[in-house]
Amino acid sequence: MGGVRGEGELFVAYNLLTVDAVRPAAMASALAGVLGVAVRDVDVAHADGDQESRDWEAAVLCTYHGLRGDLARSLDVYAQESVAGQPAESEVAAALAEVAGTTVLFPADEAPPSAYWAVTPDGMVTRARLEPSDDEPPVFTVTAVEAPVPQLPRATVERFAEIVREQRPETLAPSVDGTARTASPAPGSPPSRPSPAPRSVSRGSGP
Repeated sequence: MGGVRGEGELFVAYNLLTVDAVRPAAMASALAGVLGVAVRDVDVAHADGDQESRDWEAAVLCTYHGLRGDLARSLDVYAQESVAGQPAESEVAAALAEVAGTTVLFPADEAPPSAYWAVTPDGMVTRARLEPSDDEPPVFTVTAVEAPVPQLPRATVERFAEIVREQRPETLAPSVDGTARTASPAPGSPPSRPSPAPRSVSRGSGP
């Protein structure tokens, strides 16, 4: 998740990966709900589709790509600065997982590029290790998770020794066994948002 302020630019961005091939209508519905806008204000299009017909003035732009392997879709989501709701990436992923009925991955804050979080349709969140192949385009494999994920039966369940335990999204509360997490904030504390990294897209060109 990242963004910068600037005239004629989009402010906040999210990157989400889905296990199933989510329909554009489900993407629009989930994003509208979690970002607090009307469905008609969410423009969704395939990266290889007709970009000229897109509504570049829409409050939320979502460009999706097809993937191979354990994942079917990659979503790049951009919200205008005018969008009041700017939730954490974990909240957006959880909303999409619930509405679409599929497991959604989003990047972890840690340095390893394979470090991800996976959130299931019922709100269970756990760490996941994602490995791309050297093929072109690459084949994506979720090689391990810290808690069993029904839609990722081939992933090994193991502790991630390379990840520092204290570095976890503050919006995810620990489960009883300390491995899986749920997407609701801790009681009495508002959801926090990661500090945005510089990233923007000018209107009129594809994200």
